[in-house]
Amino acid sequence: MDIVSIKCPHCGGMIERQPNTYFVKCQYCGGEVCFNEIKEEAVIGEYSDKIDELERDIDVLEEKERKFKRWFKAKNVTLTVLGLCTFGVFTFFGLTKDDDNTALMSIGGFFLVMVMCIFCFVLPIISALYPAYDSVTKKKNAAAQLKQLFNLLLTGIAVCSLGALLAYVLLSALGVV
Repeated sequence: MDIVSIKCPHCGGMIERQPNTYFVKCQYCGGEVCFNEIKEEAVIGEYSDKIDELERDIDVLEEKERKFKRWFKAKNVTLTVLGLCTFGVFTFFGLTKDDDNTALMSIGGFFLVMVMCIFCFVLPIISALYPAYDSVTKKKNAAAQLKQLFNLLLTGIAVCSLGALLAYVLLSALGVV
C-alpha cells in the first residue's frame, strides 16, 4: 500500500496516509479521517485465506495423484513380470517334455519360484501400498486395500493364464506339444 494524500473533509488541508494506517488525524484541524480501503482489504484478506486453503488442498491432491501414479506403475510392472515368468515356467517345462534336460528344468524352476514369490510377497505389499484415503478421516482405508489385494490376485491369475496360453501357443508352433 502506497502513501496516499487526500484533502481533509473538515478543513480541506492535505492529509498523508502512511502504509497500513486506516485512521489519521488531520494536522490542521485535528479531525479524524477514515480511509475506505480498510473494508476492501478486509474482504480481500478473507479471500486470500480461502485461496491459501484451496492451494493447500490442491497440493494434497497433487501428492495423492503422484502416489497413485507411482503405485499404478509398480502394479503394472509387477503384473508384466508375473506374466513373463509364467510364460517362462510353461515354456521351459514344456521344452523338457521329450528331453531330460536339467538346465531347462532349472530355468523353469527358477521362473516358478519367481511366480510364487510375486503371488506370496509382492502382490500383498503392492496392495498394502495402495493409496486409498478416506476423505473424512484423512486416514488410509483398509477395506479398499483389502479389496485391491483380491483384485490384484484375480488379475494375477488371469495374467498367469494368459502367460500359460502364450507358452502353449509357442510350443505348439514349435511342434513340441
